[in-house]
Amino acid sequence: MGFEFASLQFEDIASRITKLGVDADAYKALCEEYFPLAEAHLKFKEYLKFKQDGKLKQLKSLAEHCAGELPKFKKFEWEEVVLDTLASIKLPRKKFDYIFGHEDEEKDLYPAILRFLKHRYKPEEVFDTSSVRSKFVRFADFTIAKRGLIGTKILSLDAKTKPAAFDHFLNQADDFQKFSDEVYLIATPGLILEAGKKYGRISDAESTVIDKLERAGMGAYVFDRTSGEFSLLLEPGSNDVDKQAKKKALEELSLL
Repeated sequence: MGFEFASLQFEDIASRITKLGVDADAYKALCEEYFPLAEAHLKFKEYLKFKQDGKLKQLKSLAEHCAGELPKFKKFEWEEVVLDTLASIKLPRKKFDYIFGHEDEEKDLYPAILRFLKHRYKPEEVFDTSSVRSKFVRFADFTIAKRGLIGTKILSLDAKTKPAAFDHFLNQADDFQKFSDEVYLIATPGLILEAGKKYGRISDAESTVIDKLERAGMGAYVFDRTSGEFSLLLEPGSNDVDKQAKKKALEELSLL
């Protein structure tokens, strides 16, 4: 079994890169890594004659050769060779966003996130708190109040899209955790890839992000902007809530 991300299957990535023609860019770059220049040009011309399925087979074959024979890709899976090559050729941002279900502006995700949360947590109360400013507590982008027999649980969910914003979220979430029973990051597959890759290989990007969230006791939802689908990547851990901070938060939401 080849390597894959839980947040975005490689089959989806492969489908999207062929739809955009980016597979040809990856294949050309790998040809130039693996073959002498003249032979690389001939191989690339032959590649362009194949239909989509044939191109993917050729790309996989070349990536496997690169993984097995080039020191640069030592111990890589073939999928990782392709992703690493895509990263090295610096895709135009629009193409990156399409392939990895990404969106550069958080606010552009808010309507879809709000619809999802209202459906996922129905009939609980869901609040868009992205623009709420309080003197007492710092709210995440979205807040959910789950009423129960022993009180009300508060769920805080914060959307991030820029790679540097992930580290900011880890610090910022300390404020949410003071009054929240559960805290979630809402991220795109692209954010997880970019944020995690800063710490090492592409194949470790997702596990790195998950590890950091687990250590902080937080969960995560992934929103694939291209498909419009949400998935739960990680359940949150238990959280010790400051009762006074929680009371202030509930008051701010007019729930007390």
